[in-house]
Amino acid sequence: MANQTVALILAGGSGDRFWPISRGDVPKQLLNLVSPGESLLSETVSRVAPLIPREKCFIATSTHLFSQIAKANLVPWENIFTEPSKRNTLGGVLWGLACLIVDRDLEESDTLAVLASDHYIGNSEAFIDLIGTACEIAGNSEKMIMVGIPPSRPETGFGYMEMAELNDSCDRNIVLNFKEKPDFCIAQEYFESGNYLWNSGMFFTSVGTLLKELETCIPEVNKTFLSLIEAMRGVKGQSSEKVFNKLPNESMDSSLLEKSKNLEVLTANFAWDDVGTWTALERIHESNSHGNIVRGNCVVIDSNDCIIQNRHDGMELAVIGLEGIVVVASENGILVCPKEHAQRVKEVPQTIRSRKKSG
Repeated sequence: MANQTVALILAGGSGDRFWPISRGDVPKQLLNLVSPGESLLSETVSRVAPLIPREKCFIATSTHLFSQIAKANLVPWENIFTEPSKRNTLGGVLWGLACLIVDRDLEESDTLAVLASDHYIGNSEAFIDLIGTACEIAGNSEKMIMVGIPPSRPETGFGYMEMAELNDSCDRNIVLNFKEKPDFCIAQEYFESGNYLWNSGMFFTSVGTLLKELETCIPEVNKTFLSLIEAMRGVKGQSSEKVFNKLPNESMDSSLLEKSKNLEVLTANFAWDDVGTWTALERIHESNSHGNIVRGNCVVIDSNDCIIQNRHDGMELAVIGLEGIVVVASENGILVCPKEHAQRVKEVPQTIRSRKKSG
């Protein structure tokens, strides 16, 4: 059916950022970091359901995550597309798009909402209103619509977008430049200028517009994409996996969106976080009278401004005399680090894997 809106939810990931409770087969989108009984991915599907029902939600993920996502029964199992290899968000979008075109007869007049699976959204109603607007604009124009988040602090862990002129919430803004994750001093400049938005990574487009933008902005990638569609259709006996592996390992932002001349940004009017590190929990959950975020079976004595998580049901976790520290215990391991080093947690599983390889 033409003129439909479908959601493509990107749900890959290495499971490094929330070690020790995350692993390669349990990345953060499968963890209940925000709501006790619901994973981030489950929240994503539920949140968008008033606008895009589950049967119109499709998940692009890694092969080794298929069984866990299928067992969660969030979408029909045939709506889960497993990528042959890691090719960043560009690969996730193009693999999902190719599957939708070949297997689901997605047409150029249809609208595609590309969403992340690991974000915190503070107001679901405002979120639905905004993405409804984004889908309407995308479906009735040749514009690709992104969502920008007004910065609440000088954050070094997010990408930024510089606006030509920053209007009120939901007004359409033009991007001057995309900025990679800055150091603190530059992030402070962006924050104080009032002319930058955080890049949420969400975007909305008609299928026809996206196909034109691929051809115009990244013609070599587009050739590979067209070959991928041919391979999926069995043309010339090509292997879709081999063709997919020819795609560059790049983000959708840097590969395509930053090159587009048909891009507009809507300003979000809801709380948002990409839940990228353990310290994100203190922006999402209310702390106790000592400034601690505590979960699980914990004994906390004379400690302040800490994130303390016990995800091991059979063990007591005791913390005494600490300040500004992340302490996490699970069956997989124990993490202790200052909050300012939370971005480095991903180094732990990387080091463990390297150590195992070297014997």
